[in-house]
Formats: sequence, C-alpha cells, structure tokens
Amino acid sequence: MRVSGAALFPLLVLGVLAAATFWLEQASQGDPSAPRPKDRHDIDFWVDGVRMRGFDTNGAVRHELHADRLEHYPDDDTSIVFEPRFKYLENRRISATARRARVDKQGDHVLLEGDVEIVRPGEKPGTPDTVATTTRLHVMPDEEKAHTDVPVTIRQGQSIINGQGGITIDNKSQITVLLGPATATIYRKPQ
Repeated sequence: MRVSGAALFPLLVLGVLAAATFWLEQASQGDPSAPRPKDRHDIDFWVDGVRMRGFDTNGAVRHELHADRLEHYPDDDTSIVFEPRFKYLENRRISATARRARVDKQGDHVLLEGDVEIVRPGEKPGTPDTVATTTRLHVMPDEEKAHTDVPVTIRQGQSIINGQGGITIDNKSQITVLLGPATATIYRKPQ
C-alpha cells in the first residue's frame, strides 16, 4: 500500500501542532524549582531621604527617624532602613544610629545592625553623655526598650564598661542592665 505525500501532509501538520502545544505548555510553567514571584524577597518600593515621626495620644512628637534610604519587601511586609538616625524627643532625649535597620510590618520591632551607637545626654549641663556601642540591637520603640546578646561598650567621659553578654535597656525606668561578664574602669575626678 502506497501513501502519497498529500495524504501525509495533514498528519504532519497535526504532529507539529501537537508538539508546539506541548512545548508552549512546558515553557509557560517555567522552572518548577525556581521561586514564584510572590515567594521572592524583592523590593516593591523604596524611598530616599526618609523622615518619619511617631506621635503620642495628644499629638506631640514622641520620636523621629531620619535615614538615607528605606526599602520595602512585600513578601514579609518588612522594611530595611539604611543609615538610620533615631531620636526619642520626650524626657531624656536618647538617640540611636546604625548602618542599617530591619523594621517589622507593625513597626513594633526594629533590629539595628552595624556600628550601633546609643547616646543618652548627661543629666546636668557639663556632665558627659553616656554612649553605648555594639554591633546589633533589638529595639521596641513604643515600649522604649532595647536589648542585645552581643558585646557592648559603654563610655561616660573617661569611664568605660565592657559587657560580654549583652545589655537590656528600659528608657522609661532608666534602668540599664549588662548581661554576662563585664569589666569596668571608672574615672573619678580628684578632690
């Protein structure tokens, strides 16, 4: 039995269409091991030159944040803030700076990282500021509390304290606790 080329042509076209359909379906699926767009940790917006303020119930400014840049990530609704400079404006005007900060979606928790410095002004005019430095600090801005489990150095004038186990800070009660072993050199003015 002999089949002419004209009779095979429709079968050939059907075969090509079937192969093209299969290829398109596979191509549209993409790599199954690759993350889906909604699962990726990509920036959806950024802001340069950030200035944010937090207010109390009476409308007075409680704290403010200045930063070079803020990047927002929609997958976990977090923000990364670069070169943050944070100040409490109530009571004792404590401030904090770092290389970057990670802020959760509610803004209840801030993780400061890289060259973290906390400054509490001296209690009286002419008294030195208290300056604490560390590499990482967890801050709860509304509670006015902070803590870390990495080494901390605290300086006040010529006095210096090194804590190896971290620190807890409560700005409202003005209580700071060094954790773990610590060494100190306390300077006293001669009488």
